[in-house]
Amino acid sequence: MKIIKLAKIAQVSAGQGAPQGDNNFGIEGIPFIKAGNLEDLIITNDEYKTCKLVNKTVAQEYKLKLHPKGTLVFAKSGMSAAKSRVYCLNNEAYVVNHLATVLSDTAMVSPQFLKYYFIAIPPSRLIKDESYPSISLSDINNIEIQLPSLEEQKCIVRELDAADALRQKRKQAITLLDDYLKAVFLEMFGNPVENPKGWAVKKLSDVCIKITDGTHFSPPIVETGVPYITAKHLKKTGLEFFDNPTYISQDEHNKIYSRCRPEKGDVLYIKDGATTGIAAINKYDFEFSMLSSLALLKPDNELIINHFLCYWLNNSQVKEYLLQQMAGVAIQRFTLTKINNFKILLPPIDLQIKFSKIVVKADKIIQSSLKQSDELETNFNALMQRFFS
Repeated sequence: MKIIKLAKIAQVSAGQGAPQGDNNFGIEGIPFIKAGNLEDLIITNDEYKTCKLVNKTVAQEYKLKLHPKGTLVFAKSGMSAAKSRVYCLNNEAYVVNHLATVLSDTAMVSPQFLKYYFIAIPPSRLIKDESYPSISLSDINNIEIQLPSLEEQKCIVRELDAADALRQKRKQAITLLDDYLKAVFLEMFGNPVENPKGWAVKKLSDVCIKITDGTHFSPPIVETGVPYITAKHLKKTGLEFFDNPTYISQDEHNKIYSRCRPEKGDVLYIKDGATTGIAAINKYDFEFSMLSSLALLKPDNELIINHFLCYWLNNSQVKEYLLQQMAGVAIQRFTLTKINNFKILLPPIDLQIKFSKIVVKADKIIQSSLKQSDELETNFNALMQRFFS
């Protein structure tokens, strides 16, 4: 095994500025990959399913460079650079300038081997300032690779491909279940913005017992204490507190909790920041405090069911409609006043309950799949350590 700089075995470059305006993207053309596409691409492995398309005329106007199949892409600037997502193109594509591109010299290195190498030893380690994540092309060129023979690379790739396929299929199954629930929601309730079924429309404040948010003054963080939840902990699947826990003192918690008291079954909603518009149900029965980036919605169970409210808030059409009314240009933010005035359709409660039962059944399958996914992830990471430690 030899150690060699990446510049000796691959061409390193970057993408280009994205065409501006929806009119420059269509239903035909070549995929244009943005940093935000990487997470879904790693699961779908399909640029045409995941990315917007750019036709030849637009590509010529913006002088876009076509990157061939087998090119590796990962974020080199912005917050995505810290997430260490690496993708290998399955089709030729255009690439945004926030992404680095690495085209392997296949006489020396397998693109798939290099992909796994970057997953195991991510380029994000080259970030010098976490406040402004950025990786220079020169630093990428100077990455030193422990390079086995091509035959050994192929053997490593075969083993990792098999393990990776299992974990990605499990993730795809979870995604399909989520897609199924979205389809059920639309079938039962219709388009939530156009309201073709003519449901009653109410303000969110009319169907919630309470709407508030967390503390507007960040309390001191301590090593152990009461859980403290911020927007980074909230995903559509729920709170993921234990992956990156934060704690505050009991005294600080008591001050916050007297005004904002989240309980099991409440809906939590990200109201400002880059992930504004994500809602999830609190499934924990222990006390915790929240930062003001999160809103707390307590549904009136005689009028609205938490599962319906959560899926309504997470619906892509609803989210787009609400974000169009966003206050603030540089920072995405909903005020409590705006949230209280959200207009929500209100189907009959028995229909909402029927939908909730479907969600609960599907959620049991999702939770089981997530557990299996964690096991497959552990096995995959063990293999990566074996080959790239």
